[in-house]
Amino acid sequence: MPSIRVGNDTDRMLTVRVEPLGEDFWLKPGERLTLVARAPEGPDSGEPPFEVTQHDSGVNVWSHLDVEPVAYDGSGTEVHCGHQRPAEPPPPGDETEYLLSSPANARRLAESIEELEGGGRTPAPT
Repeated sequence: MPSIRVGNDTDRMLTVRVEPLGEDFWLKPGERLTLVARAPEGPDSGEPPFEVTQHDSGVNVWSHLDVEPVAYDGSGTEVHCGHQRPAEPPPPGDETEYLLSSPANARRLAESIEELEGGGRTPAPT
């Protein structure tokens, strides 16, 4: 089965987001994550199973729609969404990525969006 390995050669946590499912995996410095493409039986679409993009706060791995990506850590153990997600917010500069990936912060994120959009509420009469 086709696979791709993502490594963290930085000195800080690296977020690997697998799309279109929105799964997040967090790698400590020096760690690796292998994504294996499990595909249903049938004709091959001919498309590469993965596409990788890098951005300031991590890496996105897009999987082809007919592929089920399965993640394994460096020891070959299957890992799941939220793998090593920090319990505490990361250092300044990484807050946006943390807010987007932490279910514990979902309410805070929703409130921030509501505030940015003007609250979506009609002010109370004075």
